[in-house]
Amino acid sequence: MANIRQMDDKFAGRQERAREVNLNMDEIRSRKYTLVLSGRGLGRLVPDKPLLGEMVGRKDKAKEEFDIPALSQNTKGWCASFSMAAGYPTYGGSCPASAIQPDPNRPPFICYGCYATSGRYAFPSTALGGVIRKIWVDKTLARRDGVRLLTEEMINLLDYWFERPRRSQAKGGRTPFSPFHFRWHDSGDVFSEKYWRVICNVAREFEHVLFWLPTRMWVFEKFMKLMASRPENLIVRPSNLYFDEPPMFRDEFKGMEKLDASTSSSFYTFEDDPRGIQDCPAARYHSDCDAEECRVCWEFPDRHVNYRSHALPAEVKRDMESSIQQNPNKKKTLEQYWKAYQRVKKNPATPFEAYLAQHGDPKFSHKEWISFMENVLNITDPYDQIAYMDTIAEWL
Repeated sequence: MANIRQMDDKFAGRQERAREVNLNMDEIRSRKYTLVLSGRGLGRLVPDKPLLGEMVGRKDKAKEEFDIPALSQNTKGWCASFSMAAGYPTYGGSCPASAIQPDPNRPPFICYGCYATSGRYAFPSTALGGVIRKIWVDKTLARRDGVRLLTEEMINLLDYWFERPRRSQAKGGRTPFSPFHFRWHDSGDVFSEKYWRVICNVAREFEHVLFWLPTRMWVFEKFMKLMASRPENLIVRPSNLYFDEPPMFRDEFKGMEKLDASTSSSFYTFEDDPRGIQDCPAARYHSDCDAEECRVCWEFPDRHVNYRSHALPAEVKRDMESSIQQNPNKKKTLEQYWKAYQRVKKNPATPFEAYLAQHGDPKFSHKEWISFMENVLNITDPYDQIAYMDTIAEWL
């Protein structure tokens, strides 16, 4: 239990730093936010009184006024998304299931490693967006006839997006985000019954769009029953609670038989499972749904999906740490070497070499990386090597 308490404290601490420390939450909560249909399809949530940079963790732009996009561009799913602050409701988050008491005898509770409370999601600009969207939803729902009002606002916002889906700068502006797929919550969850009704109303309005909603609210019996009745184009996938466990099969959980196939997050693959579990190719190969030509999460609701984690398991992290300690002069981050390596490696022959050409480290030679990956970590698949390299770069 001590370990669970420590992880819980770290999880809460990340949320507190991202919101209460970096952002002036009293000033942010005091504003009224209005949806304005501008911003190249994403819409904007504009405060009624100026929200200055010094209030939102932007000391470099202390006197500039800020608003935020109403939608997010989900570059992994290659679609638009509506996201809110994740984590405990007591810290302004929208994930009640994150506050349940996890089983100490099971693998790590997945919320404690939540990507949406760390990394770029903890940057003031990203944290601000999630916080303001949650406040906007809360305040709209609290008004008289709030469900109808928020439904109308969301329909107007999505209609604005679907008429002018943006093109990604990552692909030279050539490929537009899908106008037929939408993701609810790359950060956040269905935190109330009223909000769930809004989500269903929006799905009914856009019958030609598939809406994917991953959720852990199935842990509450009330929400399990609510979610059993929904529009056909709203794909509700229960997300697993524990890392490294396979997806939950509907015949194993009472009430889950009326939901869509579940998802899991694991460092390992479950593709040998005879019951049929697919690894997400975008997660495995650090790609995106468009590049992998995969829309399983939306279009095949009976197929279970496992998202291969980018996190290093403890034993691999120890091996990596040991290797770095044996090379004290090479303890700089990989990022410092990327540009130099790009100049010396011009014609990569494998995906891993292509990765090194763009993100590599010349002080650790190509041969050293290959040797370490294959002989120490036993990673031979070049795409798995890419995934490790990304994780190592983040970790260092």
